[in-house]
Amino acid sequence: MSSVGPTAAAPTGAIRRPSLAGAAAVAGAVCLALLIAALTTAAATGGGARSTVRAAVLAALVLAASAVLGATLSATRPSVTDPLRERLLDAAAVAAGLQTVLAALTAFLLYLDTAPAPDDPAFGPGLVTFVADVPVGRAWIVAACAAAVLTALLVAVRSRAAGALLWPLAALALVPVAVQGAIGGAPLAPTRAAAGGILVLLLALGTWTGIAALRTLRAPVPARGVALACLVAVAVALGAGAAALRAVGQAPPVAAVALGAALLVVAAVVRGLPALQLVLLAAVTGLGAAATATRALPTVSTRTTPSEILTGAALPSPPTPRDLLLDLQPDPFWLTVCVALLVGYAVAVRRVATPWPRGRAAAWTAGALLLAWATSGGPAAYQAVLFGAHLGQHLVVLLLVPTLLARGAPARLLAAAAPRVRVPAGRPLAAGAVVVVVVLVAFAGPVLRWSITDPVGAEASLAVALLAGAWLVRSVTTSTRRTEAVAVVAVLLVLEVLGAVLLGTGSSLVLADWYGAMGWGVDAVSAQRSSVLAALPTAMLPTLALLVPALRRRDRATGSGARSTVAG
Repeated sequence: MSSVGPTAAAPTGAIRRPSLAGAAAVAGAVCLALLIAALTTAAATGGGARSTVRAAVLAALVLAASAVLGATLSATRPSVTDPLRERLLDAAAVAAGLQTVLAALTAFLLYLDTAPAPDDPAFGPGLVTFVADVPVGRAWIVAACAAAVLTALLVAVRSRAAGALLWPLAALALVPVAVQGAIGGAPLAPTRAAAGGILVLLLALGTWTGIAALRTLRAPVPARGVALACLVAVAVALGAGAAALRAVGQAPPVAAVALGAALLVVAAVVRGLPALQLVLLAAVTGLGAAATATRALPTVSTRTTPSEILTGAALPSPPTPRDLLLDLQPDPFWLTVCVALLVGYAVAVRRVATPWPRGRAAAWTAGALLLAWATSGGPAAYQAVLFGAHLGQHLVVLLLVPTLLARGAPARLLAAAAPRVRVPAGRPLAAGAVVVVVVLVAFAGPVLRWSITDPVGAEASLAVALLAGAWLVRSVTTSTRRTEAVAVVAVLLVLEVLGAVLLGTGSSLVLADWYGAMGWGVDAVSAQRSSVLAALPTAMLPTLALLVPALRRRDRATGSGARSTVAG
């Protein structure tokens, strides 16, 4: 006879046997998504078989990616037991393997649209050329390879510490998928906004769907706040995506967006009914796959001016201080990041038992808003046509934003809200070296061109700059190596002045065949000199501000003893 009474609860994170009803609900949701994708596409294309199959395959790929995102996020929960974490990672590995096959199948289906007959001798060599030289085929093969690498990591990585990296890696595997869903033939800015919006939609809806499926299967996974967070991310992405469509003269699909938004709102309301929530999210997935498979590409107008040939858009008017301050170029990815920073900080503050200083909250808010302005405001609107705007944008993200965010003491807040989590202090010398390398690489010709003309390059350059700057600020403000911290800051100041002198007085033009060919009607070298000198304070002021905590530590070390303070 068992000694456990009928009311004894299973420990948090324990494995429960999935119910037959839950398994049937998950299978039904998958079938519903595939059916909606296929029928909607068939109705829109007049029964086109290839488009219909492609939409169903895309819906299946998104559902497989959703399983990976939901399982990897749930596996990082501290209360999850080791056996349950093993099962979650096993399920994620199977789903990632399916994602690999479906991405490769999508590339093959796209090739069939222009391929010769299968019995033609040119069929095989043509497929190789398609996946090696044609951008769309190459992108889908990259997506398949990324999913394959993710599958191997999900099989090999089992520790809790390393497992925390699996969700970001699963997100990176979806980047090629998001880029292929962007607006083909559109100007650079709307294409970048569309790619970022699709990536946010894939991540938000995928995570939400994956967790809803696990809850339907009775797995004890984190669900609190997931629906609301994903709904906010979707709202930001849809808003910026609609702006991108309007920028290229296309009307957003109001009916489809309204229907999807209504289903998502209902799904957020019925969070206590995971099976119903899963069905609604599956319906949205099917509609999204159908919309992607049937979308019409924008008409590419005749491009005659240098700016239209290079960027796909007319050259804007010369920027004034008002334009740089108030112009908007919404980037859904970075707007979502900024909203996440603000909301996450506010939630952490509410969990702290003691009152949190308002000055720290104000500094964090200012840093997040400055990041939003740099990535979605005037600098973003002009960075593709003016080197000074591009330089200023990256310097703000690299140095000024991390300095303000660090004043919010996020590490101390995290330690107070989640005592088991610790953020290690960095090494100033290593962080300073990384910052120097990041700047040199980011403004090298090929990388600079990639960051201007490619959506992935644009977002990656800003993300690397933000992470490198955050590591530098964290290292300088928390390291016990006071002399090393002061030396690193001093060297950075010298390098900033040296770079300003070289670019501000030299006669060579950075990326001359791009920035020098825009047709501004002014001397490009003189404009570059002026912009570099104007951007110099953006780099020097936050770097000088880093000297304060470094020197303060030195004074404390020579006074009443070394006392470490965590600035964030």
